[in-house]
Amino acid sequence: MFKGAEKAEEMLRLVAELESGGYDRQNFARLHGISVSKLGYWRARYCRQNNNGPAS
Repeated sequence: MFKGAEKAEEMLRLVAELESGGYDRQNFARLHGISVSKLGYWRARYCRQNNNGPAS
């Protein structure tokens, strides 16, 4: 598997965890060592991929 594909898979897994757990985005991002803006990007991508519409 390509490094980029592994990263995407990991980020989408984190977003799925965020979406299912009702976590606070800032604390979740800090806990996982990523920026809130990066988390927002992956969250929007996750929602588009799963046909959930745009992330709010």
